[in-house]
Amino acid sequence: MPAVLIAKAPETWRLLHQLADAAEPEIRAAFLQAVAETVNGIVLPQVTAALERGDLGAAEALIPWDAVGAETLRQALPSALAGLVTEAAAVAAPAIGVSVAVSFDLVNPRAVAWAAAHAAALVTQVSEETRAAIRAVIGRAFTDGVPPREAAREIRALVGLTERDAGAVQNLRVSLLEAGRSEADVARLAQRYSDRLLNARGLVIARNETLAAANHGQRELWTTAREQGLIDGTEDEREWLVAADERLCPLCKPMKGRRAPLDGYYEHPTLGQVKGPLLHVQCRCSERLVPVRATT
Repeated sequence: MPAVLIAKAPETWRLLHQLADAAEPEIRAAFLQAVAETVNGIVLPQVTAALERGDLGAAEALIPWDAVGAETLRQALPSALAGLVTEAAAVAAPAIGVSVAVSFDLVNPRAVAWAAAHAAALVTQVSEETRAAIRAVIGRAFTDGVPPREAAREIRALVGLTERDAGAVQNLRVSLLEAGRSEADVARLAQRYSDRLLNARGLVIARNETLAAANHGQRELWTTAREQGLIDGTEDEREWLVAADERLCPLCKPMKGRRAPLDGYYEHPTLGQVKGPLLHVQCRCSERLVPVRATT
């Protein structure tokens, strides 16, 4: 049975993005809470003592990301992402004429499994990025001869940032000190900048994860509908949709209109085979199900 395509692609694309936008605050809040809990778990005198001994490894190990903040993400993310996957499948169902009630007995458990695996991978990624940033901060503080107590406070203020952002905050500190600003002003302005970067990172993570879940929900619907005989996977294929505006990036632009089998891969001109959107962090692409082009 071929798919009955009754909704326009832009409509489904907008609905998926609306779902992702609505879920962003929860994911962002979970990330920021995880960072706050990690910061609160740092015992500054212990970090200071490790730095005074020149034991950089011990100082790094005293940042309790794995024990504190990561657990918050492990608890919050799976349910949030699983719910979004299921909601996205429901939004995408009318576009192929599928009854939501018929197909969701399979979508729901798959959504839970995908969300658990995806959340675990994200926690690992964020943990590793945080560890790399802290390691760089500790190394730079030691090299620049920053007093241990001051270095410990800097480390505490930079938890949750990427290595690049943490370096930017440290550069600001240096430039402010060279400009003759007081230590109190430097600490205040650096903290404000760090907070702004941390909030921005939380937003990037939330946008990326919610759009990934929304796209996955649509693909899960198609797979389930085919398995239940509601669509015929041999008569339908996926078509890549780009956000056609001034923000369309060079990496996504050549994917407009490209097609792939339901279980297959798209061909990217430079990346080779890709499974589908998202193509990169903060990618806004999506896809739709279309009839297979007739061959001549």
